Amino acid sequence: MVVQLKVFPANKGDAILISNTNEEGTQNILVDGGTGREIYRILKEEFKRIKSENEFIDLLIVTHCDDDHIKGIIDIFQDTNVDKTIIKEVWFNSGELIAERLEEKIEGNRDIPLTLNNSKEKSVTQGITLETELEKLNCWSKTLVRGLLESKIGDMKLTVLSPNEKGLRKLNKKWERERDSNKQQSGIKTDYEIPMIDLFTNKFEEDKGVPNGSSIAFLLETEENKILMLGDSHPSVIEESLSDLGYSSQNKLKVDVVKVSHHGSKHNTCESLFNIIDCQNYIVSTDGKSHGHPNKECFSRIVCTRQNQQEYTNFYFNYNLKNIFLKKDHDDFKINSHYLSENGYIYELGEKTYGYL
Repeated sequence: MVVQLKVFPANKGDAILISNTNEEGTQNILVDGGTGREIYRILKEEFKRIKSENEFIDLLIVTHCDDDHIKGIIDIFQDTNVDKTIIKEVWFNSGELIAERLEEKIEGNRDIPLTLNNSKEKSVTQGITLETELEKLNCWSKTLVRGLLESKIGDMKLTVLSPNEKGLRKLNKKWERERDSNKQQSGIKTDYEIPMIDLFTNKFEEDKGVPNGSSIAFLLETEENKILMLGDSHPSVIEESLSDLGYSSQNKLKVDVVKVSHHGSKHNTCESLFNIIDCQNYIVSTDGKSHGHPNKECFSRIVCTRQNQQEYTNFYFNYNLKNIFLKKDHDDFKINSHYLSENGYIYELGEKTYGYL
């Protein structure tokens, strides 16, 4: 059995394809669609490849409605030349679904409009939304995806860790989406010149973003592997869910790899969460061009809380961010940077084990 993650270049966002191959074939889970022309092109090719190999996207997960996670999905659904019938199931907490399931009022229209690119239907927008297109495919069960929901996709077991009901109610009360901006950010300040050992002493301040608080995060388990997919989630929510599942600093959750929350933001990774997680390998999805992400302060919390400093901590980047760690960081800690672009953006578990370079 081999589990493979393709961590696509998705600008500042996430677009990750998880594939599990066993005797029965391959099951695919697509988590988000990133943003930008490159990921749109890549996703079109992946849809075509999956169909040609008689496979399916067994589960599409839209973690939340921010553009850096959903824009690529919107682009795919606007492209009438892409066969979406290969999608079997969708997890998507739409604005209307949240209000309906929580039995709360909804103000205004929260649907996500689509403009289909079919030449016969130029600029057709009225009544066409992501939600209506999902309903046409009959793949959206409209289950409200929240903490401790469990699901099986082939040999893969998924346990949802975020959002919780509180986060969903906050989003329902203050509905907002972070929209993508075409403007290039210049002069972004980073913390890369500060040694990790000094950054670790900074006081942690948790992300207050309401959309991120609604982000779907989950633990994926097979017979041989465990993967923690944190989306843009708030660490306090993940910590609470793991505690409910019986994990603690005395009974750590051992996983093979963690997809770091919110593109390595210092506001989404805290010491107390990583005191209950035992992991050597961490995936970071961002191009490094927005908001100073990834923050080295985030990495300092991961590295400094790891008990077994005899092991290397491995960071896997889907862009070539080679200026993060100082010589002093390498002198103080056993850390390695790996660049997934050198391996077709693939991180593979099972037969191949990533160690240190």
